[in-house]
Amino acid sequence: MSMLNREAVGLIAARREGAVVVTTMSSIFSVMDLSPSPLNVRVAPLMGGASSIGLGIALARPDRKVIVLDGDGSLAMQLGTLLTVAEAAPANYYHFVFHNGLLYEGGGRVHIAGAQKPDFCGLARSAGYRSVHDFSTKESLEKGLPGLLAERGPVFARLEIALPATPRWSENNPQGELPDWWFAQMPDDARACKEALARAR
Repeated sequence: MSMLNREAVGLIAARREGAVVVTTMSSIFSVMDLSPSPLNVRVAPLMGGASSIGLGIALARPDRKVIVLDGDGSLAMQLGTLLTVAEAAPANYYHFVFHNGLLYEGGGRVHIAGAQKPDFCGLARSAGYRSVHDFSTKESLEKGLPGLLAERGPVFARLEIALPATPRWSENNPQGELPDWWFAQMPDDARACKEALARAR
């Protein structure tokens, strides 16, 4: 059975060991709840930008692991980043893609066109990632994580994510307005992360 977003984030967070975590969209809330840290960078509202921002941090700080928690909808917007990451080949880069078939989970669960057809592992492998993994259950991720995080990057992993049993946004169940902090979190997090990494030198 597929794992929930929160379950996957919990397993990864438990093994981060001081890594910078760059997260986007539906994983943002789970990361901040389960693993609060000045080394978390929330990439919102720049949908599709997590892999690129994670790459920049990985190249700037090769001494520090960088874990990117990406979404399939986000990656679909910026598939070219797979080639950029593979070309740069940072040894400290770990790219997890949460594959739930949605462009974004909020706002009515808008599905990606052909959501279940993309072979994200095949795309990453063809682009030139050093290592590629595919996890369809919580148990397989838990078993495979230690070895994966010990590998030399760039490493790619697709996680098969189940949708929680929550109602779709509708006229009777409207989505709340996004607060102002949602649009300020990325630069605030970037500054906090930069300061934390500077102190750790």
